[in-house]
Amino acid sequence: MLLANWGILPVALPMMALIVADVGKRSRGQALALLLPFLLFASLPINLHSLYPMPGFDGFGHYNRHISLLLYLLVATLLFVEARGLQVGLLALLMLTLFLVKVTGAVSGTFLVGYAVLSGRMRLRDASVAAALVIAVLAPLDFVTGIVRAYVDDILT
Repeated sequence: MLLANWGILPVALPMMALIVADVGKRSRGQALALLLPFLLFASLPINLHSLYPMPGFDGFGHYNRHISLLLYLLVATLLFVEARGLQVGLLALLMLTLFLVKVTGAVSGTFLVGYAVLSGRMRLRDASVAAALVIAVLAPLDFVTGIVRAYVDDILT
């Protein structure tokens, strides 16, 4: 069960390291304040809802727990990463990962990015570049395997 919960960490930890490195240049305390809660939530699969058999803080299974960790990284990127290139790259990686893990995570992430654009935290151009990068990865993947179309068809069904 722990391995299922920790299965997202090989993808998430390098992204967290990039976030902490960028934030740490300005404030080590703030970087630590971002890192410690992430490590706590990632390492402790505590179940608050005893009616559900899968471990997790939220009580609704592994892949939703993975999405929660990825959304944490997305919010940290949108709020604290100041290097534009790094922010766009992380945004593209996170949105791609969210889409491939669970599409509702990508939908939630899209709303968060939209809010960041509306609030002036991120430029529309940067968000558009990140979206284009995600599409640039998904399009060939779908062309070769058909997996994206099958995924979307299954959701619509």
